[in-house]
Amino acid sequence: MNAVYLLLLISIIPLVACKKDLNLYCGACKAIMHEVDYSIQQVDPNKKIDVGSFRVDPNGKTRTVQKSYARSESHLTGLLERVCSEISDNYVE
Repeated sequence: MNAVYLLLLISIIPLVACKKDLNLYCGACKAIMHEVDYSIQQVDPNKKIDVGSFRVDPNGKTRTVQKSYARSESHLTGLLERVCSEISDNYVE
């Protein structure tokens, strides 16, 4: 009977130990998103970037489109790397 209680106790311990503080994790995600949103808003809205593919049509031209730099993939990638690096340097122990 003691062995059953011991097995029950051992099986419950990982469940109790793995509980995460949701406020901490949600707070970290919110901080990252607020920082990203603030950084996007600091970019000049009139700044554009040419995006397109490297495919060449039969006439020898590529098809490009102008897109807002603030929401471009290259800007957002660099922005996320910078924000995550800053947050990990400043807040993670």
